[in-house]
Amino acid sequence: MHNNTFAIIGDSDFISAFKSVGFTLYHTSDEASNIEDAFNDVVKKGFAVCLILESYAAKIKDAIDEYREKTVPVVVPLPDFRQKMNLAQELLRKATIEAVGSDIMEKK
Repeated sequence: MHNNTFAIIGDSDFISAFKSVGFTLYHTSDEASNIEDAFNDVVKKGFAVCLILESYAAKIKDAIDEYREKTVPVVVPLPDFRQKMNLAQELLRKATIEAVGSDIMEKK
């Protein structure tokens, strides 16, 4: 049975734990073309939510931005414990500014 709700894109070390909860896994190398191919497949198959390793999302940011204003897929970058990038926080800040009209996440 194919579940079109959750897909996750990343390296096998990071995403293998998600198999036990029924997510569809996209194991891919960290090359932008491979990541984008996986992302395009997620879009084509109509997944509602795409969780993607933050370092991978940074490499295909333009492709992700094309879907930011669409209903699906909701793209959620997951921080990688192996390197800190803050991309997830940056995307959340942008979405918050668009939603409420100001930067309520701004550090004071």
